[in-house]
Amino acid sequence: MKKALLVIIAVSLVIPFAARSAAKSASNDSATLYRDEYGIPHVFAATLESAAFAIGYAQAEDRLEELLKNYRRANGTMAEVFGPENYRNDLIQRMWRHAEISRERQEYQQRPRRKFLNARTQEYKYAAYMDAWRNKVEYVGNLNYPEEAKRRSVRGNVMLDVAIKEDGSVEGVSILRSSGHKLIDDAAVRIVHLAAPFAAFPSDIRAEHDVLHITRTWKFNDSLTSER
Repeated sequence: MKKALLVIIAVSLVIPFAARSAAKSASNDSATLYRDEYGIPHVFAATLESAAFAIGYAQAEDRLEELLKNYRRANGTMAEVFGPENYRNDLIQRMWRHAEISRERQEYQQRPRRKFLNARTQEYKYAAYMDAWRNKVEYVGNLNYPEEAKRRSVRGNVMLDVAIKEDGSVEGVSILRSSGHKLIDDAAVRIVHLAAPFAAFPSDIRAEHDVLHITRTWKFNDSLTSER
């Protein structure tokens, strides 16, 4: 009976922990956990995330019950398994939102790193990339200039924000200031997508940013140009 009770407690401890950790098993990251002659764990890993996972694995091997209890304490769920005498600690943990704040910070750290550029950006590594990007959009735009706009003498300036991912693909295009003509606005967005994909980020940009937002004003006046 006592053994069965221990099994039930262990399962109730493990299930929520395993559910949140399942996504990690699909990762291609790997780590090596080596124990020396004294049983001390040594971790070799290519990334901090893999190393942290391996350290957690070693802690689970040595002190699984303590590790899982701490997990429940942090989430404010001790009373679910160990009885109402733990409700006070659970209430405090939930009031302080420790688990929620931890998840929010993790999501924040995993967000794309963004850099916002415009025509006044002068730092060379960004200016050079943006110049090549602008030249390609102008070239493609003039090859695909809307004939209806020429025929109807519809002209105007439209300001776009173009979000480019590190592989050169377009994450999204937003109209920040309309030309006042749907024909021009639609053509501007279409031209950006026709010009994609753009060059992948050079290593110095890729090391710092995942997405570049380029804001430019595009001038439709029987030909396509951009502010310099």
